[in-house]
Amino acid sequence: DCEINATFKEQQETVGTFIIGNQDLYYASAYTVELSEDNTGALTYEGKVEVTWTESAEGVIEITPQSDFVLQEYESFSNSTGMNVATKDIATKLTLTPLPEKGSNWYELGRDIEQYQDDVLVDEYTSSYEVSKTTLEQRLAINANDMVGEWSVNLVGENTVYKVFFNDDGTGVSHNISDLSDESFTWQVTDNTMVLNFPEDGGTESFYVTKDINVGYQLVTQGIFDGEHYTDSGIMVRRNEQAISADNFAGRHQFRDGHDINSHWAEVQIYQDGEVFFTTGTSSYQKGFEDGHLIRDLYYDTTDGNWQRVDWCDVALDTCHLAGKFVYTLVAVDGDRYYIERTITQGSSAEAQQISGWPGPGGLGFPKRACCRTL
Repeated sequence: DCEINATFKEQQETVGTFIIGNQDLYYASAYTVELSEDNTGALTYEGKVEVTWTESAEGVIEITPQSDFVLQEYESFSNSTGMNVATKDIATKLTLTPLPEKGSNWYELGRDIEQYQDDVLVDEYTSSYEVSKTTLEQRLAINANDMVGEWSVNLVGENTVYKVFFNDDGTGVSHNISDLSDESFTWQVTDNTMVLNFPEDGGTESFYVTKDINVGYQLVTQGIFDGEHYTDSGIMVRRNEQAISADNFAGRHQFRDGHDINSHWAEVQIYQDGEVFFTTGTSSYQKGFEDGHLIRDLYYDTTDGNWQRVDWCDVALDTCHLAGKFVYTLVAVDGDRYYIERTITQGSSAEAQQISGWPGPGGLGFPKRACCRTL
């Protein structure tokens, strides 16, 4: 007689179309991955590129883009030239390594990245983080009545937050809170998918709800604009603005990583007078509570030839310079979790530029996360 112990592993389907991302987090990039039986396929993020792929006996999947798979483009400061340069990060290979201890559909996503400044290769590096593989068939059920109203929509791939109005007649308006522009659209819910059509540029975008966060949803989006395909992810929060004051905002706040997890990546202390103290130190941008917002700003006066910090000055004067202004708006509350929009004005008068986010590595809370009060 003998005893045989066997462990059976769930068979994973490699060929097909799926999303890789991390819905445990409020803010994590998502890619659409298409893998065909002939070891070709496509990747979609800030555009769609063709790929080739292989899979090892251990289930490690290597994906090689056949053209530039751009992760991000931005302006950065070059120490060598002392000027701003156009910076682009391009992934040359993606590797999905199974993480069986987390579950059958979890992987470590490794990315080999080349960084270019003004189209010159200046750096090569790798990054890795945990992702899960899902399909859009796993989206939550929604109906049109769920979506009617006013929302804040914050997506990973955008540099702003949109105040979006979904009207009950199937029309809507998307308001960019950074440049204050508006764009009209029509919308409908079909097969648990919200489809938006933008007549001005002929673009379409589909919202797939992946998680209920009580005051809104996490979602994955897929769109086509100017003939280019995009995949994005983020959150949408139903707007229910409340005034910020010392009574409801003074105390210690944590920047939470996700809706169902208790970890946080930073903290901030806000005092009764509105002074802000971050995890490692204070900030030169301070002001206080004003008109239902928390405001931080920094003014300089150069009347005497020196840069002297002042509480306020008239930016119409050549001697007054606004280094920047942060305005925080409380758009929703879920128990002790606060969802906060932040707008930033950089520069004075004609130089001024306004950007927005949900503060942090992107934008929600003081950073792009929800903020949880721990008095």
